Amino acid sequence: LAFMAFLIYYRRAQLRTQREIQTRIRTASDYSILVSNLPAEVSEEELMEHFSQWGDIAQVDGRDQVVICYRGYSERARVLELREKAEEDLEQFNLQMQSPTEFPDARGAHAAASKLLERANNELRQMSERRQGKACCGYAVVTFRLESSCRKCLDDHIHLNWFQRLLGRTNPYAKLFKNSVPIKVRMAPQPSDIIWENLEVGRTSRAFRFTATSCIALLLVLIATGLIAVVNGKHFFIGNEGILLTGLLNVVAVVIIIVSNVAMFVLIPILSVYEAHITKSKMEVHIMLRLWLFQVLNTLIAAFMFWDASRNKSGATNWGHWFADGGFLLVNVIIGDATLMNVIEFYRPFDVMIPRQILGPKCMTQKRLNRVYEAPELSLGMRFQMILKHFTLALALGSALPIAYWLIAILCIVTYWIDKYNVLRLYKKPALVNEAVAHVSVVYVAPFSLLLHLCLAPYFYTVVITCPTELICTPSGLLTPTYILLAVAASILLLLWQPLLHREPAVEYELVREREVPFHCVQGIEQYNPKHPWGDHQPSNEGPAVASSGDGSGRELNKYGQGGRGNARRAADEGEIGICVF
Repeated sequence: LAFMAFLIYYRRAQLRTQREIQTRIRTASDYSILVSNLPAEVSEEELMEHFSQWGDIAQVDGRDQVVICYRGYSERARVLELREKAEEDLEQFNLQMQSPTEFPDARGAHAAASKLLERANNELRQMSERRQGKACCGYAVVTFRLESSCRKCLDDHIHLNWFQRLLGRTNPYAKLFKNSVPIKVRMAPQPSDIIWENLEVGRTSRAFRFTATSCIALLLVLIATGLIAVVNGKHFFIGNEGILLTGLLNVVAVVIIIVSNVAMFVLIPILSVYEAHITKSKMEVHIMLRLWLFQVLNTLIAAFMFWDASRNKSGATNWGHWFADGGFLLVNVIIGDATLMNVIEFYRPFDVMIPRQILGPKCMTQKRLNRVYEAPELSLGMRFQMILKHFTLALALGSALPIAYWLIAILCIVTYWIDKYNVLRLYKKPALVNEAVAHVSVVYVAPFSLLLHLCLAPYFYTVVITCPTELICTPSGLLTPTYILLAVAASILLLLWQPLLHREPAVEYELVREREVPFHCVQGIEQYNPKHPWGDHQPSNEGPAVASSGDGSGRELNKYGQGGRGNARRAADEGEIGICVF
């Protein structure tokens, strides 16, 4: 109950902070909608005509903020990046060819890069020739001039769940596109959160990819579990050879678990990219949940497999021997896994340290040096999964191994300082994403971990004492009250979860925006421009014609204009909003 109360308090603090940020900072998502299920032949003019019913469409530099996602973007983006890399290589090899004795392979590498550039240009030319007309992939982003217009459009297109549709309910305010096409409208993600090349991937293909990647991750868990089973089966083929050999085999099992966890740590992000998620936020959630689930399963299954392997000289198995083997394995996995993951995160040997030490001295152009020294991106899913994994293990096994609580507390402190250092000094500026990772962690993963604790804690407190030589005790007068209390505690948890966590409980929040600001008057706001052009023309990526703060999140310009930073800052703090400065 104390932990559940902490979750409720934390959830309210999270929502309060989220609403404060949403109130103080205006972003492109506040003005924009993401439209799906559009026909292939849709045009910008048709979208503007349809959605102008709810308000004016935003304009920046005379260009309407309507972005239609066309098919073929992913292929075109791949070829453009290939051409950019080839041009960069040519510039590097041109300089290396001036010193043939120092770079004897430069001429051959220059020829290969020239062929790569020619192939990329040919592919781009063929794409332009065979493309008779643009075909929409079903998605478009429409940005309104005012937030109120966007909110009104979203309110009129409330999405009905499957149960409401089964009952025959309809949204009376939703209007068919071109009077015939039912479309879906929702709040658009942040521009930096959208993965544009994945928009043209269909639902069926995305579901197939998700199933395939899940099977691969599950196969890795089964392989690791099988190897641990072989190690744990030592009593079948070598007998009891003493504590030294037993300890050595346990260390081998620990190494197998840590190596498999590191393998999933590397493999899961690659598989998540293949799944073609529409937003980075959703991809981070999938990375977090999959790593958390498979690593927790891998560790728990391996630990309880030691029950059969922990036998005394007479061949009997009991909990005392399990603590010597399984408990030893769990403590070492927690320490070794947490240490190794934090060391990798702090030093970043694979994507920062080694490339910079090896490739940095060989760079002869500023462009190549910038690419080598490019800062890595912060992955919320990767950092959350490590904390949540050990958090779940501590709650599940803390009753049997109280030292796990202290180990996880130390891990949280160390992880906090490592992440703080990396965010300030190593990572590039994070993209604007939503709160999905934190939401899933608090609303789903944490209550599940608490429920797992409620199930295993009575088990360790009763079974180990009542029947130390059995894995499952038969019901008795001593065990029945324990199981009744367990059912009551789990019921209270489930009853509290729905209204207090899942439904986003209301929080007291007084700060509101004083007045509306048009989209083009918000300083430094992002636009929905993909990195590469959809077709032959290149859209402007320079942003609105106003002074930019460079942080990607807009703040209103004030009545003092550009005359004095102190006055402008004071006016922004007071919430005063004035005219736009062009």
